Amino acid sequence: MKTSKSPSIPPLPGARELWDENQQPYALPVLELPPALKKKTAALRDAKSWADHWSQNHRKMSLEHQISCLQQALMIDPTYARAWHSLACTYELQGRDWYAATHCWNQVVFLTPNSDVAWFSLSQLWAGRGMMGKARECLAEYERLSGSGPETKAKAWWEFWK
Repeated sequence: MKTSKSPSIPPLPGARELWDENQQPYALPVLELPPALKKKTAALRDAKSWADHWSQNHRKMSLEHQISCLQQALMIDPTYARAWHSLACTYELQGRDWYAATHCWNQVVFLTPNSDVAWFSLSQLWAGRGMMGKARECLAEYERLSGSGPETKAKAWWEFWK
């Protein structure tokens, strides 16, 4: 088996593991910081400062730059739930890497199991892949956490995917 030399962010110990299409545990590939972003962020030393930089500048950054910035925060502190949450949203916005978005939401659920947003997002991602059993499991957890019943928007969304 060939090993990759590029850095990656594996799942946190105890978090749900995601397996790629080759039946290998998924690890989030780290994007290299572009030179312009390296220069602007040279003074950032901790995960919070990287996440704050993203929060203050993301509207002016490309999605790839946003991803690399948030990944820097997670390479410093892989338990920083705020960075995982923002990264998951950014991957969903980008719409190109289902594995990355799902991996990030899995980390959010592990670190903050009461995040109804994370459970709802996971239900959407699983349903989009046609994996309705996993989607139902995540939707049920969302409904439990949010206090939603069958008459909610989540139920209407679920009817759409049937």
